[in-house]
Amino acid sequence: MTSLRDISVGRKMLIALTLSAGIALLVMLVVVSASSLYRLKHQTQQQLTALADVTGQNSQAALVFGDAQSARDTLSNLRSNALVATAAIYDDAGRLFASQPLLLGEPEFPSLLGTTPEENSLTVWHLISGRTNTVRTITLDGKSIGTVMLVADLGPSWRSWLTEVGMMLMAAAAAFASAILLGV
Repeated sequence: MTSLRDISVGRKMLIALTLSAGIALLVMLVVVSASSLYRLKHQTQQQLTALADVTGQNSQAALVFGDAQSARDTLSNLRSNALVATAAIYDDAGRLFASQPLLLGEPEFPSLLGTTPEENSLTVWHLISGRTNTVRTITLDGKSIGTVMLVADLGPSWRSWLTEVGMMLMAAAAAFASAILLGV
């Protein structure tokens, strides 16, 4: 093996430049991946909140008239959105009014909703479990008449993010490999 003393100054500079470029690529990959994950989380939460608000508005009449079937029909319209795994509507007393598992094997909702938003909302975005939820109050003329809860399946979003990070990692590895090959 060649000693560091035996390598020319130009070659040492090339090695140092290649290593620093590799470290810079790695730091860039980490920063861009973290930024992408934050953006994905924010967009998912916004979309889930908007869906919950619209579902709540569309469920007002069902709650007022006690029509659970109409509420289930409203919830079943969420099947067209791959983000929502399951959904439920609770009445103003916090009792389960209607629920709809939208994906196979989804768990049932509790029959009684907690009394505070903190009891009902997952404040942590659960990447490992692949779930997050949004709880929104349904109001009519300024009065709370119920609550809608949507549970999101983060699997497709998680796979999309991993694909994006994988492509960036491959590009960074190719750039680093080409810098090494050009330096040899």
